[in-house]
Amino acid sequence: MLSALKYYHRHRNLLYNFVIRDLRGKYAGSSFGLFWAVAQPLIFLLVYTLVFSVILKIQMKPGANTLDSALLIFCGMVPWIAFAEGLQRSTTSIVDNANLIKKVAFPAAILPAHIVISSMLNMVIGMAIIVAAVLVLKGSISAALLFLPVILLLQFVFTAGLALLFSSVNVFFRDTTHIVNMLVMLWMFCTPIFYPAEMIYGNADLPAVFKLLYSANPTALLLTAYRDIFYNGIIPPLRVTGVFALIAALAMLAGYLTFRKAQWKFADLV
Repeated sequence: MLSALKYYHRHRNLLYNFVIRDLRGKYAGSSFGLFWAVAQPLIFLLVYTLVFSVILKIQMKPGANTLDSALLIFCGMVPWIAFAEGLQRSTTSIVDNANLIKKVAFPAAILPAHIVISSMLNMVIGMAIIVAAVLVLKGSISAALLFLPVILLLQFVFTAGLALLFSSVNVFFRDTTHIVNMLVMLWMFCTPIFYPAEMIYGNADLPAVFKLLYSANPTALLLTAYRDIFYNGIIPPLRVTGVFALIAALAMLAGYLTFRKAQWKFADLV
């Protein structure tokens, strides 16, 4: 993992330029520009809160009112959108930039990573809305917010590792992008974004093996950490942070090693 982080630090200027290019390209020709980075999560929040909290009356925690449930949903939804977007868009990043891949000296691993960073920068805008909402509902922000950069770094490591893995596999097997899209959709419903995890663990009809697999969901750990920081105002438990850090490191290791081994064939296949 350290080798991968050193690689990105060495190419940080190029990475920065690609991130800026991606952000500009995302809103190029749009009349409202960055407004959509704010509007999209708010619209999703309105829809999901209406469906899950108002119509289905799912409480995100015991005794939570609609506003509390909406805030808890938002704390999970914002990082999930960034994770899903970064993973889906980065899967095709090598194939989409064939002209750059054919240049011998070009550091190809920049391509999936800059998309992940671009998606996370949009996420930061959503998190600013979360901070404002917490201030309105609770009147103050906890010092636990200082721990946020650690979780952001771990999210980047985890997402970038998967992005490296899937983007390299996609060069050899172009159906990977469709598989990733379906995986993300299934993954979303297996992650407690719009419902509390207790609905799974407290369901006697579900087999124990399913609950065990569910508890190993890394994005559930990630969203738990964000909810602890923003909503509960506490630093995430060491167990949550430590387990997710280990998973993130393994994802980066697998993705980086796969990418390095496969990249020599990219120019011939794209």
